[in-house]
Amino acid sequence: MRVLLLTLHFAPDTVSNAVVVTELAEELAARGHSVTVVAALPYHQHHRIEPGFRGRLWQVDQHGPIRVFRTWLLLRGSKQQLGGRLLAYATFNLISSIVAAYTGPHDVVITPSPPLTIGFFGWLLARHWRASFVYNVQDIYPDASVKLGLMRSPGAVRFFSGLERFVYARADAVSVVSDDFRQNLLAKGVPDAKIALIPNGVDAEFIRPGPRDNAFAREHDLVGRFVALYAGNIGMAQDVETLIESARLSGQSGKRFVIVGDGARADRARTAARQLASVCYLPFQARVRLPEVYASSDVGVVLLRPGRPTTNSWRDCGASGRRRGRRSRSLPDGDHPRQSWTRP
Repeated sequence: MRVLLLTLHFAPDTVSNAVVVTELAEELAARGHSVTVVAALPYHQHHRIEPGFRGRLWQVDQHGPIRVFRTWLLLRGSKQQLGGRLLAYATFNLISSIVAAYTGPHDVVITPSPPLTIGFFGWLLARHWRASFVYNVQDIYPDASVKLGLMRSPGAVRFFSGLERFVYARADAVSVVSDDFRQNLLAKGVPDAKIALIPNGVDAEFIRPGPRDNAFAREHDLVGRFVALYAGNIGMAQDVETLIESARLSGQSGKRFVIVGDGARADRARTAARQLASVCYLPFQARVRLPEVYASSDVGVVLLRPGRPTTNSWRDCGASGRRRGRRSRSLPDGDHPRQSWTRP
């Protein structure tokens, strides 16, 4: 089968959606399908197009057997600014759709959300080739933007809610990553027969329990300490203040609170690391180091604001050997190793 994946992020971008889509493409190719990816030029970590990809409108390369077409997008302002995000999405959608139109024909078009707008252009491309259209819901928009206070205009909410209904109605299938998402779509009138619940997976051969005393732990003075770790996106949905406040309350106990990642709220973690000796902030690490990053901790922390879905970090914590407890408000003492904590 000839498959087109139209996606904002793809390797070597490090954001979780890039990892999910890259692994999906690899698995489809391993099963014998002909896979083409159209994605943005890598930009997420520093909110600018990465060196080696600049100065071009698009480029073509190979990711194993997968053809990858990467397209330019206009980046203005910061990650926190909704207007800048919409501008980036708009330029990506227009250019990527034009490039994608010349990559076919394809038998199926798969578009992971966010952004919501990608679903509309995925549907157009599917119509162009008379292909099936699968909309993969990694987060629900505009609900997420409204809950996080990023979208307050009633007109904008009406417009994007209408676009959301349009995409659901025209998709041949809608895949969701959690039952909460499925219930959300059912409440909006999406037929149950159209919805497929397919949670994101984790490569348990790659992320697995490992020794606490490892190279990453030694590099950052974590050996012999109680370590609470968060690794992942530090965006508007992540309640990083709760972990920072826990570090503040711990005083001079010797505990270490390690935050690894980047995103719209990463400045809060950087500031905390300068002010509190117990906080260690690090940017995204090379993916090959992820197993030892998780293995260096006693507690795998997943930071979620109320109403937010379970993240890929939650599954990675589980694969690394951490037991997962929900709805805790305080971190366990040092005699409760390998327990994962989250504030939903």
